[in-house]
Amino acid sequence: MSKDNLLIVADSEQNADMLFAVRMFVPDPFVYLRLEGKCYIVLNDMEIDRARKLVPHCKALPLSEYQEKLKKS
Repeated sequence: MSKDNLLIVADSEQNADMLFAVRMFVPDPFVYLRLEGKCYIVLNDMEIDRARKLVPHCKALPLSEYQEKLKKS
């Protein structure tokens, strides 16, 4: 996998790049970030457990946590 930084915001059912990056079908748009060789996905809380099992190469982060941080700032 490339070490270049990359940001994708899409669903993996319609976007082949997102599907290739995460190797998991997710019907709703979510965030994929590859930064300095590490990858992160920010997605709906209902998908977190499944993502953590199916996408071990990425750190799965709950969208609600970041929504709350934004509301406070």
